[in-house]
Amino acid sequence: MTADRLLMEASLYTIADIARILDQKYQKIHRWTKPLHLQSTARRQLPPIITTRPAAKPGRPSVPFVGLVEAQVMVLLRQCGVAMQRIRPALARLEEENGLKHALASKKLCTDGVEVLYELGVNGTKLIVIKNAKKVFSEIVEDFLKKIEYSEDGYASRIQLVKYKKAKVVVDPTMSFGQPIFATSGVRVQDVVERLRTGEPKEEVAEDFHTPRSHIEEAWELANAKAA
Repeated sequence: MTADRLLMEASLYTIADIARILDQKYQKIHRWTKPLHLQSTARRQLPPIITTRPAAKPGRPSVPFVGLVEAQVMVLLRQCGVAMQRIRPALARLEEENGLKHALASKKLCTDGVEVLYELGVNGTKLIVIKNAKKVFSEIVEDFLKKIEYSEDGYASRIQLVKYKKAKVVVDPTMSFGQPIFATSGVRVQDVVERLRTGEPKEEVAEDFHTPRSHIEEAWELANAKAA
């Protein structure tokens, strides 16, 4: 399976996996995978924010890597105060009028720190979805966008998880089945956490995995933190 196919098609995560990886409540992520039904407009519903695929069996993975990226960007947008009632119509409009699918995982996603969330095409057409939080929005989202690597098709192929402040933890659908890994060592974060749960000293785990102790400690603290 090619990297592009892994990116767009292969189901690597359950909704619970996405919630765990991003430290978010399951219910929040689940809502984002469902369409929004409208009663007050001619449009019956707005499409889901997070991409999913039919699961092979109940409880099996249904979210591809692109869905994880979409969820990470959504978490940041909500932290910046962007209203949900603006985001869903914006995404629907981007797809309907500009043919831009998976906009939250697209290289065309950009911010200029003023009022614009998306800039579409070379003609400079802009879609206004945010009116305030200029400085915070710019710093948080632009910092994340700098940590994304894109494939030739213009969609994210590797991201760095923003919840880690000391460790550089990345997700790449072609490595470790898309599970978070320490960029410096390639070790799965979950493997480190499981070792620590057995009571092994942090110093020994750090030495075994060739990973700084401060990074090990941060992973452990986040693994035991309450989901937002």
